[in-house]
This record gives sequence, structure tokens and C-alpha cells, in this order.
Amino acid sequence: MTSRDHAAHRLNAHLMIGFTLILGAALTIQSAAEPTPAETRHFGPAQSLGNGTVRSYVTIDAKGVPTAVGVALSADAMHGLKTEHGLHEEYVLELPETAAATPFRHITLYWNPAGHEPPGIYDLPHFDFHFYTIPNETRLTFTPDRADFAEKGGRVPTAEFVPEGYVLVPDATVPLMGTHWADPAAPELNGKPFTKTFLHGSWDGQLIFYEPMITREWLMSGAKLVEPLKLPARYPSAGHWPTTWSVNHDTDAREYRVELGGFVHRHR
Repeated sequence: MTSRDHAAHRLNAHLMIGFTLILGAALTIQSAAEPTPAETRHFGPAQSLGNGTVRSYVTIDAKGVPTAVGVALSADAMHGLKTEHGLHEEYVLELPETAAATPFRHITLYWNPAGHEPPGIYDLPHFDFHFYTIPNETRLTFTPDRADFAEKGGRVPTAEFVPEGYVLVPDATVPLMGTHWADPAAPELNGKPFTKTFLHGSWDGQLIFYEPMITREWLMSGAKLVEPLKLPARYPSAGHWPTTWSVNHDTDAREYRVELGGFVHRHR
């Protein structure tokens, strides 16, 4: 290949990256809205939460390609929540069968009435949403009594698999969850009040979850967002991976939705 061919190849690569970002942005606008006529939303089983319900969902287009995976909380779920200090309630949300078209295998929702560490940052009543790419049965083996708990929790992915800018959180291997990664540029880590943020998690050298964290107060305010995710250079497997995350308050359905969207096919 000549130097001119190399230059043309690099230009084409940059153009393809730009096209992917534009496509992701277009999908972003759609992901926070109702499905188009060519899309269908499939729900997982509902569970009781507060005075309402919570359930997972996957949105699929007419070709069977995923456009979103998310969690829907009924408006009544914001009321009647337990308030005991130190309580952390876990809900394991099964995904509908259509989730097979995505990398995600289950979702956990945590209600933290007094927040959690570090103090002064995340110690506000909030929800943690974990979108896992591993089965629930695998996650349940992440217990401190296993001999390799510290080893596997401390084994981190190589840099190309870590979303841009994210860093390992010190002492952040949590039983039944994994090891947490944070974005140092997040507003709450730079003197701003915590309202919503986005983390990732790993185990045994692989990224295994995407984690939006949102305060109850901010969610109930009806605020909406659509934000691009910070992306890695490579993915653990070929398939459709999200490029955005969004929060939407559907007043007609009386439902709050937290979702990953803007799915783009990756070849690893």
C-alpha cells in the first residue's frame, strides 16, 4: 500500500467514525421518546417497588435490531419507599427474550434511602441501576468468601476496553456487584451537587456493567436528559452496543424511564 493509500485509508476511517457519531446522535433523540411505528417495546416481569412497580424493557426495530434497553418505574414507585438508614434494597429485573439481541443479560436496581459512600457526595437518597452483560447466576458468585475474590475483583480490563476517561475507584470491589469505575470529570466529583451520574463496573479483567445513578429528588423533578456515553476503543464481543443514556418522564404512561440507547453494531 502506498503512502497515498494509507492517507486515504485513514481519512475513510475518520469519516466512518464521524458517521457513526452522527448516527448515534440521531438515535439518541429517538431513544428518549416513544417507539416509532416501526419499533416495539417489550417488557420484562414487573415487581413491586414502593407503592408502584418497576420492570425492564427492550425496544426492537422492525428488523429485530435493538434500539434501547431500560428500566421503567411507575410514578407511584417513588412513594412508599423504605427509609431506614443504612438500608440498601436490591431488585433483580429479568429481561424480556428480545434482550438476546443486546449484550445485556439482567439488570439490578438498588434503592439507597441514605445513599452510600463516599460521604458528602453520594449520601443522598438515590437509585443505582446496573445493566449487566453477565448472567445473574455469575454475579451471585462474587462473594468475599471465595479465595480469589480480591484477585478477580482487582484484575482490571486493558485500557482499550475501558470507556474514555474512566478510572478505577479505590477499594471499589463490592460483593455481588463488581469493581467500580468513575469519570473524574463528573460534576459531583468537582464540587457540584450529586443529581445523576454514570459509572461502569468490571470483574476478572472484563467490563460487566453500565451504571446510571440518579437521586430520587432529581428523578421526581421530571427532568429529562439524553447524553452520549464515553466509549471504549474496543468491545469484548461483536454485536449492538449502546452509545447514549437517557432519562424520560412519560406523563401519559405515568412512568419514569432510564435507558441505554443509540445502539450501534461493533465488530469488537
